[in-house]
Amino acid sequence: MRSLSEIETTSKRASRALGYSWGISEEVGKSVRLLEMFNFEGIKNLNEQKV
Repeated sequence: MRSLSEIETTSKRASRALGYSWGISEEVGKSVRLLEMFNFEGIKNLNEQKV
């Protein structure tokens, strides 16, 4: 399992690669981190996103 910090950083970078602005990418990273912290499927949902 990855640390919450790694999850946040990777989520930020992935959303930035999808074309989102840095501000939105920051929010995505925080949101995915919180979802994973409470055992929801944050990473799975991020992987399903399409632009």
